[in-house]
Amino acid sequence: MGVLIFGAACSPACAQEVKNRNAKLYEDKYPLSSSAIVHNHYVDDYLDSLDSVEEAIQRYQEIRAIHLSGGFDICNWISSSRSLYQIIPEELHAPGVKNMDLEKDAERVLGLFWKPETDIFTFSRTFLKSNEELMNGKRLPTKRELLSLTMSIYDPLGFLALFTIRARIILQETWRTGIGWDDEIPPELQDKWQRWNSDLKNIDHFRLPRCYSSSFSTADHTQLHIFVDASQQAFGTVAYLRIQKGDHITVSLIGGKAKVAPTKHLTIPRLELQAAVLGSRWESFIKTGHDVKIHQTIYWSDSTTVLSWIRTDGNKFKQFVANRIGEIQEESQISEWRWISTKDNVADE
Repeated sequence: MGVLIFGAACSPACAQEVKNRNAKLYEDKYPLSSSAIVHNHYVDDYLDSLDSVEEAIQRYQEIRAIHLSGGFDICNWISSSRSLYQIIPEELHAPGVKNMDLEKDAERVLGLFWKPETDIFTFSRTFLKSNEELMNGKRLPTKRELLSLTMSIYDPLGFLALFTIRARIILQETWRTGIGWDDEIPPELQDKWQRWNSDLKNIDHFRLPRCYSSSFSTADHTQLHIFVDASQQAFGTVAYLRIQKGDHITVSLIGGKAKVAPTKHLTIPRLELQAAVLGSRWESFIKTGHDVKIHQTIYWSDSTTVLSWIRTDGNKFKQFVANRIGEIQEESQISEWRWISTKDNVADE
């Protein structure tokens, strides 16, 4: 075939195979760029971060050359570096940043909002699926509208987990009342909804630096700190990097995960154990997604019961606890788990 069939089930796999095989033809000549094409592409989008402008310029030139050899002209480039942008032909710039105007509104990168000039992640309410009457508090949402609004906030890395989990708790409480999809939420949930809706108006002001640290790849010692916690309504985890270079230390938020508690009643220790499992899975995901070596991982929990369970043979307990202890012990080392007071546990939020 000379082209791929649009809509065929095999087309995505074929496209990736062609892209990767073309890149591997140049792994001797351009080893770093060849590897970047294979590992740092999401379908046809390329995302990368480099330590210097010189490296970025070289990477751009090599990657474009590799793609052009296969007949693929990679375009819509955007960067936080003006020096790199001056090298790239204007016709290859992203549509929203023509003429090297990087101070425009945030660009969308795989669904996330990124401001190139300041190199920060942010959010925008303009893409939320809601009407003005609902946002202004003139009426209560239906169960369908509440679900739509909650799922409209695209937050795959959990930057807003402590905010979005509140909406999911309201949705679960609405579900328990047994109302229909097009019925307004019960009056007893009105105060919770109005408080959440009021806070929703402030997500435009959210700012998070994209770069963990300028010394991330050359750090003397990098620690990954995972905090876990649970309540009767929800459980969650949040991760931070502690990066040390000489006497300078930087602490950066990676992201978080939060889930509502099951509708079936569980005791607090069991929910705390669920949070610990979520934390161990989050740690595995983070390490898989980063090329830079993390020298040490530390887990923090304010539940002495869970810490005692983790340090015990899981076979002594019933299936629910035993299975989760086994997963935690498989994903982490027992010595990595430590106690922290509730008031200092950032996952408590």
